[in-house]
Amino acid sequence: MVWSIISLAMAQKKRRNKIQDKILTILAASAGALDTLGNFTYNPYPYLYASLGTSHRRESIDEAMASLTDEGLVEGSAEEGFRLTPVGAGINKRLYQARQEGWDGKWRVVFFDIPEAQRKTRDDLRSELKKLGFGLWQRSAWITPFDIAKELNSYLREQNLSTVVQIVVGERFGELSDQDFAAKVWPLKEINEKYEHLLNIWEKEVGKESIAEERLEAAATLHRRYLDVLAVDPQLPSELLPGGWVGDDAKKLFKKLKSTLSVRS
Repeated sequence: MVWSIISLAMAQKKRRNKIQDKILTILAASAGALDTLGNFTYNPYPYLYASLGTSHRRESIDEAMASLTDEGLVEGSAEEGFRLTPVGAGINKRLYQARQEGWDGKWRVVFFDIPEAQRKTRDDLRSELKKLGFGLWQRSAWITPFDIAKELNSYLREQNLSTVVQIVVGERFGELSDQDFAAKVWPLKEINEKYEHLLNIWEKEVGKESIAEERLEAAATLHRRYLDVLAVDPQLPSELLPGGWVGDDAKKLFKKLKSTLSVRS
């Protein structure tokens, strides 16, 4: 049973396009961080259109949602709202990663040496490492505090890269603290400033009076901006975050904004 689910997930991953990945990411972020889309009192489909309509046609969004539903990755309806199925949630771990707590104090370092002739393979690997929460430490050396052996090994076997990629697990030694080291690998200061900027915008939005369509558009815009920040946030454990981190404040405020920005048509 487990193998059949994994096989199904691998097959579906190969068939998905960018708009399907975006829909899966929105659903995961909404459920895990924003908790908005499935419970949006305004018809959730207009919200999805507003979130994706700047870069995709309405028909393309409909087709992508229908395909995801047929493949068993998404369930629900335009009237009730949509959510990820267990299989969809498993696939989406490569697209959206919630912040983990309880760091074990170990770092995972990946080394690889893929020749220029295999540039696409190398670029695809780098993209996968970023999705799994890795940061670029040195040339061809990527590092993460997360225990992602299962997910990474699955990808390496799938791409026949197990023999050219080396994984080292251990603790750091040196003058830099783990927190300072993390700040050198990931642009945490810039990410935190983006969260602060969004918090300022959202606080102003709460006090506005507007009609349903304007509030829906505002929610969609804020959702897109938050997803943009989430896309570059490595979601590091709290032990590695700098002082004054407001990412969790942004998450909490977004949940409050759910009731403020969602209105019936």
